[in-house]
Amino acid sequence: HVVGTYSCHGMEPVSYNNNNNTPDDDTTDDDEEEDHVTTAKINQDRGGVVHPFRQQPKTALFAVYDGHGRGGEHISQYCLHEIVKRLEELDADYFHNDLPNALVDTFTNVDRDLHYEQLIDPLFAGTTACVGVLQDTKLTVANAGDSRAVGAKKKNDTGCVVTALDL
Repeated sequence: HVVGTYSCHGMEPVSYNNNNNTPDDDTTDDDEEEDHVTTAKINQDRGGVVHPFRQQPKTALFAVYDGHGRGGEHISQYCLHEIVKRLEELDADYFHNDLPNALVDTFTNVDRDLHYEQLIDPLFAGTTACVGVLQDTKLTVANAGDSRAVGAKKKNDTGCVVTALDL
């Protein structure tokens, strides 16, 4: 199986010269800031799918992070890697028998450890998080911030039933 993610929200910033609407070649004087316009923002969103997760063929992890603020892309990237890594390192009994608390503890520990990252300033940036772990047919979801997961089940040929997925 091939699983991937894609986001078209945000791009690398491009500075344009207001006088002729051409990309800035950075050869002009910095004092002429009023002549330059940034047309896009850095993509601060991150997402990932890990399957199989924890070397279990019937277990998968799905995660979406929505960074915000100055440097939000760094926090969402950090969380993308750290949450997966720390969930993989958890004791197997704790992970399999108390997954809701394992997710809460992992989120809390990653949040706490952000303060020790020298390249990240969590006072001026952050991320929301929505992480789901599918084990066989059971889905456990955790979120931080205002990101939420919903599930959709086909009702008939004309629609579906949507359900909020909460921890």
